[in-house]
Amino acid sequence: MYTLKQLMIFCIFGLCIILCHANEDMFVIREDRETIIEAAEGVKEYAESCTLLSGCVVSDNPLSVVLEYMHPNDGFKLIHTFRPWRTMTWMMYNNTTHDCGVSSHVFYEGRTHHIVKTMRRAWSAYAKHAKGFDTLQPLTASGMNDFGYMGTTAVDSLDTLWLLGLKEQFAEASSIVKGSTYKKTVNVFETTIRILGGLLSAHLLTNEDWLLARAKELGEKLLYAFRKESVPYSDLNLETLEASNPSWGRSLSEAALTLEFKHLSHVLNESQFARAVDANDELFRKEVEKRGFSLLQPTFKIYPESLNWQGDLRLGGRVDSYYEYLLKEYVRSGDIRYRDSFVNAAYDMRKLYRNRSEFIFVGEETSLQMDHLVCFWPGTLALAIQEDVLPSDPFLKEAHLILKACLKMHVPPHNIAPEISSLSETDMYIKHQDAHNLLRPETLESLYMMWSLTKDEWYCEWSWNIFKDMEKAARVEHGYASIDDITLINLKHRNNMPSYFLAETIKYAWLCSKHIEMSSYILNTEAHFLSRVKT
Repeated sequence: MYTLKQLMIFCIFGLCIILCHANEDMFVIREDRETIIEAAEGVKEYAESCTLLSGCVVSDNPLSVVLEYMHPNDGFKLIHTFRPWRTMTWMMYNNTTHDCGVSSHVFYEGRTHHIVKTMRRAWSAYAKHAKGFDTLQPLTASGMNDFGYMGTTAVDSLDTLWLLGLKEQFAEASSIVKGSTYKKTVNVFETTIRILGGLLSAHLLTNEDWLLARAKELGEKLLYAFRKESVPYSDLNLETLEASNPSWGRSLSEAALTLEFKHLSHVLNESQFARAVDANDELFRKEVEKRGFSLLQPTFKIYPESLNWQGDLRLGGRVDSYYEYLLKEYVRSGDIRYRDSFVNAAYDMRKLYRNRSEFIFVGEETSLQMDHLVCFWPGTLALAIQEDVLPSDPFLKEAHLILKACLKMHVPPHNIAPEISSLSETDMYIKHQDAHNLLRPETLESLYMMWSLTKDEWYCEWSWNIFKDMEKAARVEHGYASIDDITLINLKHRNNMPSYFLAETIKYAWLCSKHIEMSSYILNTEAHFLSRVKT
C-alpha cells in the first residue's frame, strides 16, 4: 500500500510526464548557467565523451532544460532534461528537435558553434528560397534581384562560409556565382565592395583560379565608371558599359575604391586597375585644394560637372568608407599619402564630437543624430593605433567612449539598436522614423577591432551579447529579417535579409568568439579579406 504522500508524488510525476509530452512547442524561459550545469550533471551518462556547449531553461513547471552537446566526431546532440519535482533527480525526457538558438552558453565553444549554426541557417534559407537571386525575402520565402542579378548574397557569403568550415555550402555558393551574369545596371560602389571584394577575398583564402578570373572580368567592366573625373560615376550598365549618375549626384564613398582595385592589380600583376584609382585620387585632391577645403571634410553630394559640392559635414552613410579606406590603403600598401590624409581626418573629425560624461556622440554638422554606420569609427581608430598611425593617448580613450555611445544605442525591450539615434541635452533617444534595425555589423566590427588592439575580453563579451540578441530578434521561419521597429514588444519584420548580415555581421561575431587576429590581412568595408603588401 502506498502512503498519501507517495501517491501525490506519483501523480505529480505523471502530470510532469504529460506536460513534457504535451509541450512540444517549447520556448526559452531564461539563461541560467548553474541550472544548465546541474542538469548536465544529472544526465551525464546520456552524453558520455561529449562536450557541453550550451543550454537553456525551457520550462519552470516542470523545471526543464535543453542541453546541446558536441560529439567527438563533430556531430551534435540535443537532450531534453527535466525534474518532475524539485527534490528529485534530473531525468531525460527524450532527444528533442528544440534548440535554444543563439541564446545560452556554457563555454566559448558553444558561442562559436551557435554563430556557425546561424550562418548555416541563414545560408540554407537563401539557398532554398532565393538561390541565384541577389537577396532573400524571408517573410515570403522568395528571392529579389536588387543588386544587378549577380547572386549578391552568394558572392558576399563565400569567404564567411569558407572560414566557418561550411565547405559543402561554400561549394553550393560557388556554383551559384559561376552561373551569375554581369548584364544589368549596378551601383559601382556597392558592386566593388560586395562582388569584387567578395571574389578577391574568396580567391585569397582558397587560391581557386576561377574566382580571380571572375574578378578580372568584373574589374575590367567597372573601369568604364572612371571617366577622367575626380569621383567615378555612381552607376554602370555592365552590358552596354554606359555610366551615369543619379539626379542627386555622387557621394564621397564613390572615391573609396582603392583597396579592391589596387589588390586586383597586385594579384594579376596588371597595372590598369591601380592606375585608374590613382588618377581618380589625384584629380580628387586637386579639386579639394581648389575649393580651399581640407581634404578630409565630410561631403555628402558631389556634382563634379558644376564644381558644386553640397551636404553637411558627417561621418555616416555615403562618406564613411572614404575615411576608412584612407587608413586601410596605407595599411595595405604603405603609401604615406593615405596615412597623412587619414591623420588629418582623425583630428578634423573631432568637430563632430558631442562629449557627455559617459560617452562621445558623433553627430552631424547641423543635426544631433548619429547613424549606426558611424559605429565603424572606434574600430578604425583602434586599427590606426595598432598600426602606429595615431597615438594611443588620447585616441584609445576617444574610441572607447564613442563605442560606448554605440553600445548605449542597444535598448529594451530587445536590446538591439536603431538605425539612427538622436541626442538631447542629456541623453540619447529614438525618433519613430529611425527605429528600424537593418542587422548592421558596425558595432560588432569595432568591438572586434578594439579586442584585437587591447585583448580586453570586455569587448568580446559585448560582441556575444549583441549578436545573440540580434539573432533572437531577427530570426523568422525562413532565415533572418531586418526589423521594422525595435521599440515594439511584438516585433514586426521587413521582408529582407541583407547580404552583409552573412558577409560581415556573422563574421565579426565569429572572429571575436574565436579570438582570431587578422594581422596578415586587411578587411574591406564589407569585411572581405585583402592582402597586405606593405614592406
